[in-house]
Amino acid sequence: MEEFLYKDLIDFSKDKKEIEKLYGKAIEDRLLIAKNEIYIEELADKVVLKIDEAIVSDFDFSEDSIDYLEKIIDEGFKNNQEEVNRKLLKELSIDMGAYLGFTIINNLGGHWKFRNDIINSSVYFPSVDIECFPFHKVLKRLLYGKEESISKFYISIMELLGVIDY
Repeated sequence: MEEFLYKDLIDFSKDKKEIEKLYGKAIEDRLLIAKNEIYIEELADKVVLKIDEAIVSDFDFSEDSIDYLEKIIDEGFKNNQEEVNRKLLKELSIDMGAYLGFTIINNLGGHWKFRNDIINSSVYFPSVDIECFPFHKVLKRLLYGKEESISKFYISIMELLGVIDY
């Protein structure tokens, strides 16, 4: 069973050597990138299809939908983190991370940097030379609870991009 170590699940990094050491090189083949982009979009759409019809309209890839993603996790994983097996955690992280990453790119820009293990893929923002890891953030949220807020992660990206100030 795959073990996820907190120290290996990063939210942001500018350190290209650290990223490459931990997760391998980003895929550069344009055909593989295109295939992965289609796969990610399909996964993100799959999340919307799985959502209860009563709230599906809230999952529109908008910034507000990030808060609804948090609510889905809260409802589905109330104190159950220990009971969910690691394979299911990875699958959920990939599905929900695809939705999160797709939402980030649609609203804030950036582009995917895919790696051989999709969970280690990132969204890269060339304007600030930083990568964020939506799959890692979702996995940390599932494993460690509300202190690993997806909404705060999104706000942090906005701050890094200079979209908002506090």
